[in-house]
Amino acid sequence: MADFRDANIMFDLVPASLVTTSGTLTNSGGFMLTIDSDDDVPVVSFATTDVSVDENDTTSVFIVAEGMAEQAGQVGTVDVEVGGYARIHLTGDNVTANDDGSYAVSFGMDANTRLNIRAAGDESLNDDETKTATITITDGNGAEIGEDDSVTVTVRGSTAVPALPLIAQLLLALFLMAGGSRLYRRRQS
Repeated sequence: MADFRDANIMFDLVPASLVTTSGTLTNSGGFMLTIDSDDDVPVVSFATTDVSVDENDTTSVFIVAEGMAEQAGQVGTVDVEVGGYARIHLTGDNVTANDDGSYAVSFGMDANTRLNIRAAGDESLNDDETKTATITITDGNGAEIGEDDSVTVTVRGSTAVPALPLIAQLLLALFLMAGGSRLYRRRQS
């Protein structure tokens, strides 16, 4: 089958009679045959090398498999690791956390995949301060890893309290008015 991954076949050698005096099959050894693929190998890399995101917000980057179209769609998954000081989480239906702390990112049958990055809240990160993290492709699942094998994520601090939505402001005003009218009636009595 045409594929960019090398195929392995294990051969077991057994005696010519197949049956020994005890009536069981014996294994006299074996060898592994590797079929080297001569197909071009796709190259996986990040589409960009730097992104910025506000604390408690989400951004995304693409991992791209370049090469012959039918082979780029065969990459399947790549493994990535997160390092650095910013608190980020990788999210999405195509992302699975591995036991070792890395993540498996699935391509499906496409030649690219979106990687969602969620910047967690960080009490030590004040307004206009930044922290960085790095996401690195560590395993291309048989594909070569390109030069753009990592992306730097800059997380900007955002401690400002968001303004109340208009409806919440109106409800608050009505509540305060109702409370004020009760207080006024009590004083009149």
